[in-house]
Amino acid sequence: MPFMKIYVLSSGHRNILPAEKLLEKLFVNPLLDDYLSFIKKIAEQNELSNSEVSAAIACYGAFTQKADVQLVRLNQLIDVHGDGNLQLNDVLERIITEADGIIIATPLHFGNPSSYLMRFLMYLTARKKYPLENKVVGQTVVGARRNGGQEAANIFGLLEYAQLG
Repeated sequence: MPFMKIYVLSSGHRNILPAEKLLEKLFVNPLLDDYLSFIKKIAEQNELSNSEVSAAIACYGAFTQKADVQLVRLNQLIDVHGDGNLQLNDVLERIITEADGIIIATPLHFGNPSSYLMRFLMYLTARKKYPLENKVVGQTVVGARRNGGQEAANIFGLLEYAQLG
């Protein structure tokens, strides 16, 4: 029985493989080498972006620690104009009330985290004064090259998540 609930938020925009398929493979065969081979294969077929690969590995880490893992793709909750759909409210509520921890995987765009993540944090802040209070938050930032701003994006994340509780 899982002892913690972890939400892995993927904020990239290039994902083809449904989240359920990614988690299904993890739940059916949780051996690291098999899972990494699966991830490598689908990434080579351009079904996962680099930040999605990072999210998939985060799911694996949380799963091996006996967590109940939920993979949430922010681009399926928020459109390119920044408007949230009906599912967004449900996910926000579940994260605020159920999550013990959150792992955020974001690509780097012009030195900043993705616009999906920025908009999600705005929606989260509007729901509750300290929505991340008593939650552990981790972040991974994936950039195209070294010295591309990953450090600045990580500092942004630390400050933002601290302000959210």
